[in-house]
Amino acid sequence: MPDRVTAVAVALATIQPETLPSRHPLRSVANDVYLADTWKDSPEDRSYVIEYFKQLQLFYANAAKLRQAVIIAIT
Repeated sequence: MPDRVTAVAVALATIQPETLPSRHPLRSVANDVYLADTWKDSPEDRSYVIEYFKQLQLFYANAAKLRQAVIIAIT
């Protein structure tokens, strides 16, 4: 499992967080992302997504560095 975490970390690291709103406008993912239909595609919403994506990148980078597994539960 740590190899998969490393693969995800590497893939996430290739994405520049600041490009997310232009690559995937918030409204375009409204049906695929929980609560995305409540986003207004405002500067505040874009900033929120960018900051949390950065945290996700850091989380996976740290888990990969420590050779840890990541458990994801989708309910």
